[in-house]
Amino acid sequence: MAPHTPNPGGTHFSKFCAFKSLQEAQLIGLFSLQLGPTASAWFNSLQNAQKDTTANWKDSFLAAFKPTPSTLWLRERDLYSLKQRPNKTALQFITSVQTATSQLGWEMDKTIRIAIGGL
Repeated sequence: MAPHTPNPGGTHFSKFCAFKSLQEAQLIGLFSLQLGPTASAWFNSLQNAQKDTTANWKDSFLAAFKPTPSTLWLRERDLYSLKQRPNKTALQFITSVQTATSQLGWEMDKTIRIAIGGL
């Protein structure tokens, strides 16, 4: 997802909210602050009852903003062409591969193949 369209089911958002022990209203407020123009317009168009809890808007958000098959294909293609850069350590490269593959829901064996291929 683009940086201005947070993924409410994503690892960083969920971990941050848990770390901060955010209450429901705070979580919803934080989420809405991170939205870009299109996602913000979508969120503002929801009735109050549709956005008063995370459960009420999370699935709808993910359905509205899930990547298209062509976007997923482009992400996969880009992953297979990743190479470790001279200014990155192996650990940094592997971490970036793990992050990208986890966003695609890939299994560990595929992640390892991508990482080894790019080192």
